[in-house]
Amino acid sequence: MPDSYVAEHATIRDILSHQVGLPNVPLVEFSFSALVAALKTQPLVTGFREWFEYCNVCYAIAGEVVSRVSGMSWEQFIKQRVLGPLGMHSSYTSAYEMIANLGPPTVDKNIFMPAEQDGDSVVLGDWDDVSCGDDASCGALYGPAGGILTTAGDIANWMVFQLQNGEFEGERLVSEEAIWETRRPEVLGPRGTREPLNPLAGIAAYGLGWASFEFHGRTVYEHPGGWMSSTIAFIPEENLAVGAFTNANFSSGIGSIGLVAALKMEVLERLLGAPDEDWSELFLDARD
Repeated sequence: MPDSYVAEHATIRDILSHQVGLPNVPLVEFSFSALVAALKTQPLVTGFREWFEYCNVCYAIAGEVVSRVSGMSWEQFIKQRVLGPLGMHSSYTSAYEMIANLGPPTVDKNIFMPAEQDGDSVVLGDWDDVSCGDDASCGALYGPAGGILTTAGDIANWMVFQLQNGEFEGERLVSEEAIWETRRPEVLGPRGTREPLNPLAGIAAYGLGWASFEFHGRTVYEHPGGWMSSTIAFIPEENLAVGAFTNANFSSGIGSIGLVAALKMEVLERLLGAPDEDWSELFLDARD
């Protein structure tokens, strides 16, 4: 990178906790060598280790680390070490792979299609922005930042694996120490001290891929995301996990991320027996 100090001192921990200072938006490069070349002229958007700045580029770099350490591609590694052992046999590491197995997504194949905003209306979108046609390498660089396509049944296995702190169906897949290390706070959350858009949560932090916040005396670990807004949240001490998955791709205001966040909080609150809040109203107010 242009800053030689950052280039020499950035660690995997900095990369996974979004403290390098690189921007969130992926660069146009689709090979790791091209990405490295582009980073040499890419200005940092925050100071090194000064703040949290969500960074898809960082997870592309992390995927390359996995590849070089394991001796296999990130896709192969994820299938062998994660998807296979967790029985996630209906999951794919890219849109290309899914389309090669299931054909192009359509409304009659039970494959989600994006719901998008068109003024005051909701219209059916398409997969053009993520589909790679016949190019198997297209999009692979940024796969580690969110390229897995899955089902409700498969992702439930991942959530059970998290609640069991690295075990699944009696088999230890990851050490409990390593699992908890991913959750340990590294930096305060984005641009504030509360869970994003949540006025009632306690101090929010970010670890190695997991955000966390305090809620009614429990620590909630979560990760929301798009392109179609979804979120996973879990409370190990309660053996409780919640997933909210939509095909909503709304960007105005707090958009569809606010929708799944409100839904997540509503479900957590009811399952914990906590006092009722009108989460829809709270998130609509945050949008305004």
